[in-house]
Amino acid sequence: MGKTITNGELSGLAMELSMLLHAGIGVGDALSMLSQEDGYQDLLAGMARRADEGAPLSRCLREGGRIPAYVCGLVEVGEETGRTEEALSALSRYYERRARLDRQVRGALLYPAVMLVLMLLVIAVLLVRVLPIFDDVYASLGGRLTGVAGGLLALGRGLDGVSARMDYVERESALSHYNSMNVLSMHALTAAYSPEGAEWVDQLCRTLTEN
Repeated sequence: MGKTITNGELSGLAMELSMLLHAGIGVGDALSMLSQEDGYQDLLAGMARRADEGAPLSRCLREGGRIPAYVCGLVEVGEETGRTEEALSALSRYYERRARLDRQVRGALLYPAVMLVLMLLVIAVLLVRVLPIFDDVYASLGGRLTGVAGGLLALGRGLDGVSARMDYVERESALSHYNSMNVLSMHALTAAYSPEGAEWVDQLCRTLTEN
């Protein structure tokens, strides 16, 4: 199953088909021309083959399997009344309005989401950086933060600890295994050239030779 056709793409497809049919181009040739564009070559090429075999446009759209039933039904009504071009133009305007509404809804949801993320970042900075300063001031005066303020301070310290732990893990993971092996090799060579290490190496060589 291919990717979903968006409302904007449906609007463009309907408008292009309407213009080609209005120019006197047959359904099969129109679909074949559109199949040469980027996006849905296989889908439109299959529709063009069905149209060349004598299938009406509504049937080609329906058998494509990815065109909404509303589109297929309205095109079929247009074919029955001899107003296929007008039906396609109406579909283009309808799906253009839906695409515009989708963009407006996404924009309306994006702004609060961005503001929420920024607010959470500000709260995190207050908890991790600012609130400990007030705690130090209270401590210098012989007091300490309690209640809700104390709980928020503990939360901020916990977040700071998690952040420090993540930084440590990231730094450790950045170290290459090759460097780790170099450290191990250095210790092994140091041990081997010490008196005890040299004796152990001689014993290992004798054992390997005897076996």
